[in-house]
Amino acid sequence: MKVRELHIDAYGCKCNLNDAELLLSTLVRASKKVKATVVRKIIHKYKPYGLTVITLLAETHASIFTYPEFDYAGIEIFLCNESMDPYKFWSTVKKMLKPKKVKIKEIKRTIK
Repeated sequence: MKVRELHIDAYGCKCNLNDAELLLSTLVRASKKVKATVVRKIIHKYKPYGLTVITLLAETHASIFTYPEFDYAGIEIFLCNESMDPYKFWSTVKKMLKPKKVKIKEIKRTIK
């Protein structure tokens, strides 16, 4: 089986990076878009601000961690199903974040 994982740096984000429900609902919506199954939702809030939001999927996971003071979000999308496109998942997240600049690292894995 060949799968792809994306590690994304999103700079200059224009959304509220301290809105846990917005980030979580976006990950859930993106999961539905690629037909992934959400099995657990996790939110951790940091003080004074910042979040880690994770959706555990039957197909592995997706996460967003934020640094609102820098308008930065880090995103990880790992879908262990060859038919699922992580870039399609990312397009939903990107629309919400509205970043000025993005760096994407794709990791290709072969699982036997």
